Amino acid sequence: MSISANSKCNPNAHKNRGALIETSLVNGETITTYIDTGVIYPQIKKNPSTIYSFLLVTGYLKAVKTTLSFNGDFMCEISLPNREIALVYHKEILQKFETMIPQ
Repeated sequence: MSISANSKCNPNAHKNRGALIETSLVNGETITTYIDTGVIYPQIKKNPSTIYSFLLVTGYLKAVKTTLSFNGDFMCEISLPNREIALVYHKEILQKFETMIPQ
């Protein structure tokens, strides 16, 4: 199952699908999302969906499939890289994500 989290088209997509996306990743499924490889930490507050880009470039997510779009951006199917990261993701990242983005 692949779930879209394309926040470039809809910046509020993460709010509507947050719980489903979080559960999917922890359950070993993938999501498809826009990736900004130049993301910096302060951008997360302005656009919380950039968290996926940040987690990908820091190694907390892995790209299963990458597609270059017509404008040079990337759409990636992402997943958690292993069980250890899934545990960290569940205990640390999701809790911080929830405080930044109320469901």
